[in-house]
Amino acid sequence: MIDSLFVLSPSGKIIIEKHWRGLINRQLVDYFNEQVSSQLSHEEVLPIISTPKYQLVHVYRSGLTFLSPVSKEEFLHRIVDILAEYFGEIAEISIKDNFDTVYQLLEEMMDYGYPLTTEPNALREMIVPPNIINKVISQVAGVTSVSQHVPNGSTISSIPWRKAGVKYTNNEIYFDVIEEIDAIVDSNGTIVSSETHGLIQANCRLSDLTLNFVNPRILDDCSFHPCVRYNKFEHERVLSFVPPDGHFKLMSYRVNLPHQNTNTLPVYVKPQIFMGNNGGKFDISIIIRNTDGKSVENVLLVFPLAQSVTNVNATCNLGSYIYDPVTKVETKDRTPNLSGNFSCLEQTPESGYTITLDFVINMFAISGLKVDSLKLYNEGYKPYKRGLTKYGGKYTITLIPGDGIGQETANAVKTIFKAANVPVEWEQLDVTGYTQEDDILFEQSVQSIERNKVALKAHQSFNVAMRKNLDIYASLVLIRNLKGYPTRHKDVDFAIIRENTEGEYSGLEHQSYPGVVESLKIVTREKTERIARFAFDFALKNGRKKVTCVHKANIMKLGDGLFLNTCRQIAEGYKSSGIEFDDMIVDNCSMQLVSRPQQFDVMVMPNLYGNIVSNVGAALVGGPGIIPGANIGREYALFEPGCRHVGKDIKGLNLANPSALILSGVLMLRHLGLDDYASRIHNAVKQTIQRGAAKTPDMGGTSTTTDFTLSVISNLTIF
Repeated sequence: MIDSLFVLSPSGKIIIEKHWRGLINRQLVDYFNEQVSSQLSHEEVLPIISTPKYQLVHVYRSGLTFLSPVSKEEFLHRIVDILAEYFGEIAEISIKDNFDTVYQLLEEMMDYGYPLTTEPNALREMIVPPNIINKVISQVAGVTSVSQHVPNGSTISSIPWRKAGVKYTNNEIYFDVIEEIDAIVDSNGTIVSSETHGLIQANCRLSDLTLNFVNPRILDDCSFHPCVRYNKFEHERVLSFVPPDGHFKLMSYRVNLPHQNTNTLPVYVKPQIFMGNNGGKFDISIIIRNTDGKSVENVLLVFPLAQSVTNVNATCNLGSYIYDPVTKVETKDRTPNLSGNFSCLEQTPESGYTITLDFVINMFAISGLKVDSLKLYNEGYKPYKRGLTKYGGKYTITLIPGDGIGQETANAVKTIFKAANVPVEWEQLDVTGYTQEDDILFEQSVQSIERNKVALKAHQSFNVAMRKNLDIYASLVLIRNLKGYPTRHKDVDFAIIRENTEGEYSGLEHQSYPGVVESLKIVTREKTERIARFAFDFALKNGRKKVTCVHKANIMKLGDGLFLNTCRQIAEGYKSSGIEFDDMIVDNCSMQLVSRPQQFDVMVMPNLYGNIVSNVGAALVGGPGIIPGANIGREYALFEPGCRHVGKDIKGLNLANPSALILSGVLMLRHLGLDDYASRIHNAVKQTIQRGAAKTPDMGGTSTTTDFTLSVISNLTIF
C-alpha cells in the first residue's frame, strides 16, 4: 500500500508530494538522498530501501525520481483476507484441506504478476466456497468448484464488488465504527501528540445506500472502498455507495485530536518514578475520564524496566500483574493503581521509561463521529430498529399488572427480580380493561411502551388494542412439559406463532341490517410474509427443524389460501438451511394436538386459530399458569403469559400460579441480552416445580403465590 508519493528533481529536491494516509516527514527523502549519494550512480541504488517504519520504493525515469514510502503490501493482505472469507480461520490444516480452492483463487487473483480479481463477491461467482456437499460431489463426480459456476454475460455483475440479482431472505445491514487512539503523554502530563485512527466495518445485504455522519468535517486522510462515490463525499461529506455483499471495510480515516490538556483522553496514565541508588520506586495510576459512562475493558499497561533490573516487588489494588525477568517488562491487567520498587545491578539506574497502555471502550467513539442517518434508495424495504431505555446501568421496563390475578403475579416477578439483583427499573401503570375511565391510563401505557421499548404485562383485556397501536405483529407462545409436573403427554415442546394484527381480529364489523352483522377477515400478503419470516427465523435461530402452517384454506380459499401460499413461498428460501415445511387444516390440527402433539415443532397461523391452539396447547402441559409468551414488533416487545386468563375467581386469594409471568419475564431478559439473570431465574423456577415443594392449587397442591415466590428465591444460584 503506497502511503505517499514524492517526485524528486535530479538534485534530490522535492518537486511535488502527495500524501494519502497521513503526512510523512520529509526526513525520509533526506535519508533516501544520502543512500543515492553513497553510490556511484543512481542506477546502483537498491530499488527497495528499508527503514524502521517504511520500505522506500522508487523508480528513476528521465532524471526524475518517483519515491513512495510503503507501510505494507496490500495485495498480500488481500490474499489473506480472501482466504479468511473462504475458510474462516487461517491455519495450516485449512490450507492443506482446501489446496485446490486456494490454487484456483490465486490463479484468478493475479495474472502474470499483475493483480486481477480481488473482490470477494466476484471471486465467489467464479469459485464456490467449499462445503461438505461440494467436496463429496467433487470427489465422486470429479467436478471442480469452478466448472459449473463460471459466470456468463447475463449473470455477471457490472459492479465487481456486488453479485448480480442477489436475493436475501432477510434484508439487513450492520455498521461498526471502530477507532484506535494513538497518544503520547510526557512525564509532566502534557500531550505531545494525539490522533485517532478509525474504520467503518459493514455487513450488508441491501443495495444503494447513503450514510450521513454527525460532524464529518473532522475526518482527515480518508481511504474508501471502491463502492463509495468519492465526489459526493468531497462535496457533501456523506457516504453514497452501492454496497458489496457480506463483510467489508467501508472506509478508514484519521482524526487529529486537540492536545492542549489531557482531558481529551478517555483514559489517562499518571506515572511517578523515583530513582535511587541500585534501584527505584514507582507508583502508576490509571485515571478514567471522559467515557460517557461507558465501561473501560481489557486494560493492559506495559511498564518496561532497564535490563540491569534484577528484582521487582509490586502490588496492585485490583486485577493482576506479571513481571517477565527476561524482557524486563511488567504487565498489569485491569487495575487502576500499580506501585512497588525494583533493584538493579547498576548504582545509577538508567532513566527515561516509556509506559504503554491498551484498553477497549465499547459503544464509544473518541473522535465524536456518529452515524446520523442511513438512507436507502430504489428499494421498498421497511426499516427495523431495536432500541432500549437504559439509565445508570439499569433498563426501564413498562409493567402493566392488569386485571384479576395480575397484581399478585406481577408482585411475585418484582420480588424475584429484586432478589436476583436484575438491573431493571419498573414503570408501573395500573390499567385494566373493564372501565371507561381507564382510557387515559391506556394511552399512558402505550406512551410508556413507546418510550421504554419493552414491557411486561400480566392479565388484562386491552391486548388487541395495544398490539394495533404499537404494531406488535408476532405472538409467540411456548408449549413444553416441565419436570415435576406430570401430564398425560410427555416430550411436548413446540412454539405457536400467530399474526396479531389481521384475520378475524381486524376489528372491522358492523350491523348491516337489524339482526345481521358483517365481520371482515383481513389477510394481506405483506403481513403474512412478515409473520412467516418471523416463524422461519425463529426456527432457524433456535435449532428447530420444521414449520407447520395451520389454516382453513379448504373453505376460505382466498383469505387462508393467500396465507398458505405465501408461507409456502417463504419456505423455499429456508430449504437450504434444513427447515422443513408442511401445512395442516385447523380441524385436523386440533385433533392431532390432543392425540400426538410431539409431531409439532413450530406452528404459524392467523390470529383466531392461534388463540384457540394456544389454549389447547396449555391444556396439554398443565394449564395456563405455566405458559410463557411474547409479542414482538419492529420497535417494541411486549412479554405476557401465553394464555391470558384473568382468573377473577381467585383474585386476591393469594392462590395464583405466577410461573407463566415469571417465565415471560425470563424471555424478556433474554431479549435484553441479560442471559445470565434469565438462566438463574429459569433454573430456579424449574427446580421449584421439579421438587414439588410449593405447588399452587392449579398444580394439585395447596401452596400460595407467596410460597411459590419464596421457593423460587431460595433456589436462585449465587451470581
